[in-house]
Amino acid sequence: MKKMKLFYCWGIITFFLQFNSFASNYYVSTFGKDSNDGLSVETAWLTIAKACSAVPANGGHVINIGAGTFYETSQINLPSGITILGAGKSQTTIQSSGSRIFYAKNKSNIVISDFKIDGRGRATPIGFRLEFCSGIEIKNFTMTEFTTSVDFRSGTNNKVHDFDGTNVSYCTQNGISITNWVTDICENFEIYNGNCTNDDNYHGKIVGGGVDQTMPGYDGRPWDMPDPLFKNIKIHDIRFRTSHEGCFLVGQPQLGLEFWKGLFDNCEIYNMKCNMAFSMAVGCAPGSKNPLRIHHCRWENCGDYAIECFTGNMEIDHNYFDGCYYPIGNFGTNPNNLMPNLQVHHNVFYRTYNNTCMNMGESFNGIKFFNNTIYTLSKENVFNLPGSINIEVNNNIFYSTVSGGNAGGLVNANYHDNLFFKYNPIGTNVSTEDPLFNVSGEKPTQFFNLTSASPQKTYGAYPYGEEAWTAGPSDDIILGYSPVPGKIEAENFVSMSGIQTGACTDTDGGFFVGWIHNSDWMEYNINPSSPGLYKIDLRISDYNSAGNVKIKTDTTVLAKIPIPVTGGWTVYNTISGNINLQAGKQTLRFEVAQGGWRINWFNISNSATSTNAYMDITKEVVNIYPNPSSGLVTIELLNCRNAQVKIYNMCGQLLSSQQISKAMQQLDLSGETGLLLIKVITENQSFSKKILINNI
Repeated sequence: MKKMKLFYCWGIITFFLQFNSFASNYYVSTFGKDSNDGLSVETAWLTIAKACSAVPANGGHVINIGAGTFYETSQINLPSGITILGAGKSQTTIQSSGSRIFYAKNKSNIVISDFKIDGRGRATPIGFRLEFCSGIEIKNFTMTEFTTSVDFRSGTNNKVHDFDGTNVSYCTQNGISITNWVTDICENFEIYNGNCTNDDNYHGKIVGGGVDQTMPGYDGRPWDMPDPLFKNIKIHDIRFRTSHEGCFLVGQPQLGLEFWKGLFDNCEIYNMKCNMAFSMAVGCAPGSKNPLRIHHCRWENCGDYAIECFTGNMEIDHNYFDGCYYPIGNFGTNPNNLMPNLQVHHNVFYRTYNNTCMNMGESFNGIKFFNNTIYTLSKENVFNLPGSINIEVNNNIFYSTVSGGNAGGLVNANYHDNLFFKYNPIGTNVSTEDPLFNVSGEKPTQFFNLTSASPQKTYGAYPYGEEAWTAGPSDDIILGYSPVPGKIEAENFVSMSGIQTGACTDTDGGFFVGWIHNSDWMEYNINPSSPGLYKIDLRISDYNSAGNVKIKTDTTVLAKIPIPVTGGWTVYNTISGNINLQAGKQTLRFEVAQGGWRINWFNISNSATSTNAYMDITKEVVNIYPNPSSGLVTIELLNCRNAQVKIYNMCGQLLSSQQISKAMQQLDLSGETGLLLIKVITENQSFSKKILINNI
């Protein structure tokens, strides 16, 4: 019966191994040859195009691209169901002699990560062209000098994130584009965590979308096309910047974001920071109650407008406008063309001018303007909204350092419960006292807070006693500094030498860093919130040879952590150490003293358990031998005296458990046969090793 059970267990193991063997790693290297098989670093291919044509689709395979510059002479046609991993965006550069680098049509489930695409001064106009694709994820990359860097044509469930770029678009084109064919839909797109600039004289938009103007039958008349649908689009935590202040440069738009021609449904733009305008020339989808919300964004020194607004039922809230020329507006010419409903609330308008809040050629029926703070340094008008009706203005603070400002300019408006300081008061229940802002600290969060002495504590963008909000993305996210405490994926290094990445079979999936040899290294940008002793957990696997890693900042060694044998490349354990960190932005470096292991992630927490921040254990903590064994197995504890030992068969069944309390203990496993897993649990760590019992 025992042999039957073992046979059954081995059958399950064999099936599992066979199933997982379908996913393979392939390699591309600047020293490779396209006549190779691509199955190892030594037999790598030379071009990514060859790899993508040779690797079977939908197998979960990983194409690892080495360091260096890859100049592709043919378009890279992406197959479905693969992952492409570069050696890092500062290590792997991809160029092309053609009109675009990557292309996919009707493909799905593709991940592309850790690389740079270079348009060579727009000699290659397009980085990615992706038509009707789903499940595409492009991440951890740099883009530079394209007409359009990433060009989606319709599609669903796609992501672009953790990117940076310079001069990513040209003229009327978009750097990251979500463009719709009129008969299709762009749904469930997310673009986030980016840092992009357009500093040359070629204008362009950094992120945008609209209708494909090449649709047959509408040549020269794109405004006559049916409106396509943009549904569940999320764009957030991106910094846009240009050195050319003002949204129009030599007659062409210089925009951070533009959507033109279409319908919004449940879309959001938030946590953005820029000195470029957002143009929202897209309507509201029929029946949509929440077509578009723009919130927690920050504009500084735009030189022109911040938001062009043509979307009914739109909400603009918790934003900071600094130095903008009429922050919210549109360029419509028919004031009798009434769009439904606009909410503008909890915004700060600081140093804005020429209709300091809203200036619109086309109008709205139903505007709610409440709990905003207007702080101007000159005599200004606040509104110019000819034709808009059914407007309610309440709980706002209109503040100026110069007397005589005009908060009127609205027809059919109900002003009530507002504070006017050096503005001409209007409406009912008016207050004219100084609002008593905090007037110190960071803008807007601290500076515009009301104090306990404020005469109207519920007015303005920061009512007294309410939780303060911030505008714009975290610099840590944008600049690639991971917050500490926090978990960091091993593949999210900012620089490295020698290592490779691969698909991870650990419980949380993702990718591992492997092919680790002596003297290899990885660097990670971190930002500890406070100085002190931290615990660092490393999620590692090690087949049969113990390793060791130094963790450093600059030239200071923070810890030397031994890597124990776990018994297999797919057997992961979590090991721990302590490191002493200063507060603020810094680079953490992993230097490999002894290679031959993999790492999935590491986590830095406040739960350090020892004041000994410097670990220097140069041997394995546990030895288990002999292997194979006829039944008697010795467990040797090298750096502790107490441990729990658990024995499992390969079906995961617990066979025995016992406590050992001396340096060397012999176990009798002669009653078992086949492959076993021995797990040793000490006070601070646990270790696993597979051992073969051959007592026949």
